[in-house]
Amino acid sequence: MGVLAAIGRLVLGVMLALWLAVMAAPLHATVLDEAALPGGFSGDFATPTPVPTGTIGVVGTGEANDHDFLVFTALEPGAQTLRITLSRNSGAGPGQNSGGEVFFKTSPFLHGWDGSSAGRFRLYQGHNSHTLSITLDAGFAGGELHVGLYFTHGHPITYRIEAPGNTAPPPSPPPIPPGDTMQPGDAPGGAYSNNWRNPTPVGPGYAGVEGTGGWPNSLYFVFTDLPDGIQTLEFEFSYPEGVAPIYWAGGTVIAREAPFRWAWDGTRVGDFQINPIQRTMTLSMTTGAGFQGTLYVGLLFTYGSQVGFRINVPSNVPDPGGLPEVEAAKTVRVIDQFGGACATIGVGPAAGAQAAIPGACIEYVIEARNGGTGPATELAIEDRMGRHLIFVAAEVLGFDGPASTPDISLPARNTDCATGGCLVQLRNGHLGAGERGRIVIRGLLK
Repeated sequence: MGVLAAIGRLVLGVMLALWLAVMAAPLHATVLDEAALPGGFSGDFATPTPVPTGTIGVVGTGEANDHDFLVFTALEPGAQTLRITLSRNSGAGPGQNSGGEVFFKTSPFLHGWDGSSAGRFRLYQGHNSHTLSITLDAGFAGGELHVGLYFTHGHPITYRIEAPGNTAPPPSPPPIPPGDTMQPGDAPGGAYSNNWRNPTPVGPGYAGVEGTGGWPNSLYFVFTDLPDGIQTLEFEFSYPEGVAPIYWAGGTVIAREAPFRWAWDGTRVGDFQINPIQRTMTLSMTTGAGFQGTLYVGLLFTYGSQVGFRINVPSNVPDPGGLPEVEAAKTVRVIDQFGGACATIGVGPAAGAQAAIPGACIEYVIEARNGGTGPATELAIEDRMGRHLIFVAAEVLGFDGPASTPDISLPARNTDCATGGCLVQLRNGHLGAGERGRIVIRGLLK
């Protein structure tokens, strides 16, 4: 880890029963039929009938001045089209004409006929159906879409709304047992990606990734939530199980901390090869101290047949005892403008206002706190004093572990920091969950 729907008013009786019936509908229903609801769909723009998530079809009826109001509450974001097909009822006579208009809005209707028109419709003998579309562009944020169907004149008709974007979200995958190994069947679609634009995501919990690959396809992965900082990944290559070691095969491993921009983009970790003599091979890479948790990896199979591989990522398994979250802050104050008692760190500031003048004793305090749920180990903190100071004394408090003590390096007393030698260092520090540690440094202002 890094150190440093709205329901405005309800019509009593039928409308209340309608709301409860819709809320009780199965989450993964495919069609919402008005005939199955007590009282049918809402005729009030302020209390539209909610369409449950997972309902990709709505079937209803309408006739003169019997308007229907619906609200889709969880549409997928992005471009999509809803199709509304209106039809004359079977057996309608020659003089039974009907018509009206459909309106839609991505926020609640404020009044009747509010929103954007999807178009008017008119049904009559010889024109028995009419289709309108509601088209949402790529900027649609997802969520609500209010639809009002106004039947302005005529006899009863039937309509159907197709909303493919109202599909239910996929169920959450089961939790990954800590230390488990990812296999191709665990990947989206049941196979690892050979598309550098869409690498296979590897979430936390997998200590390894196993599979086979071979020319001409490459495989691409993205580790989405590794710990920040320094860690090592190993890449093992061998003949797949059951394959005789009689051919040559190989390729290259690449990695980068940002998405791939082309198929061979990234830093070259190394080349791998297996052959009848060298039947296994291992490469490794180590992230830097500034690494921020996301790593893109490409296995480029450039020649030969199938190669078995395993990527070892032990750092991808969270500590079952919790994770640390360490923050540090530094403060400064004048202890004594005349430099008195500077070497005695327990003595606080002199009485009265103290000025930062030549000869004054200046105190720096670095305080670190572990606000996480697990211990922070192997902590390293360093501070280089300014060239305008002379080092006098330092004290370290609170970084001891259950079976360890920190390594501390201090300048010699009275070292002139203009020479660049005033570096205070702490290594191998330990802070349990909720614990604090302090480093106090004092120097004289030149």
